[in-house]
Amino acid sequence: FTFFAQHFTHMFFKTDLKAGPAFTWGGHGVDMSSIYGPDKKSENTLRSFTEGKLKSQMLNGEEWPPYLSDAPVKMLYPPGTAAKDKFALGHEFYGLLPGLFVYATVWLREHNRVCDVLKVQHPEWDDEQLYQTAKLV
Repeated sequence: FTFFAQHFTHMFFKTDLKAGPAFTWGGHGVDMSSIYGPDKKSENTLRSFTEGKLKSQMLNGEEWPPYLSDAPVKMLYPPGTAAKDKFALGHEFYGLLPGLFVYATVWLREHNRVCDVLKVQHPEWDDEQLYQTAKLV
């Protein structure tokens, strides 16, 4: 429950780490920015622009977020973290806590799964319509 509470509240209270822990940015609403990124540039970097999906990679037969080198968004990782252990997520803070990383991974997989379902139901939809509809689901 603890990590879910953190995951959920990070969508409301987006700490501005440059300004300090008492400062937040954003509209204080549930916007899933932890998955899609805080702004359009990050969102586009995290998108695959194929079938509405977010960028991901298969590791040992499972879907994971892309490496940071494949989707260069702003992320925080402890000093000395190897490149193979740095993943690109929508919220820069999610690289610091494994529990938050788990939630980001689950929601990335769910977004891409919904895209697969929508593609079957609506084969005429383009990438943008699939992506935007999956975000709403």
